[in-house]
Amino acid sequence: MRPTLRHPANQLRHAHRDIGQRAADMVTGFMGSWRFIGLQSVFIIAWIVLNVTALVRHWDPYPWILLNLLFSVQAAYASPLILLAQNRQVEHDRDAAEHDYAANREALSLIYRIHDAVAPPDTAITDPPDHTTDQMKGR
Repeated sequence: MRPTLRHPANQLRHAHRDIGQRAADMVTGFMGSWRFIGLQSVFIIAWIVLNVTALVRHWDPYPWILLNLLFSVQAAYASPLILLAQNRQVEHDRDAAEHDYAANREALSLIYRIHDAVAPPDTAITDPPDHTTDQMKGR
């Protein structure tokens, strides 16, 4: 099995997850998979078929109130776990963006140094206008 490559900004964060964060990742990873959708579909079909046919005692007749209750409980537990995983994903994306920004600034600095070392003295790289600063100031 190949080791998972992680963004440098998230290697430390991933290594120091607590048990609850690991559980949230595992549950949401499974609940967001096609395997879960398939297994739940088979479970629903089996539940309905067994309750409609006379093969077993009807423990949950037609409106399937018990089945709806199970779905409600599943949703009640799944929602907070999904929100926890999404919040951590936002933190992950923010760290990755900050790391990428720092790497881009370093690369730009390297490009300027290479240009100054290689290009004739009368040529210069002009900085592109910084539109983000203008937008932040409301211009």
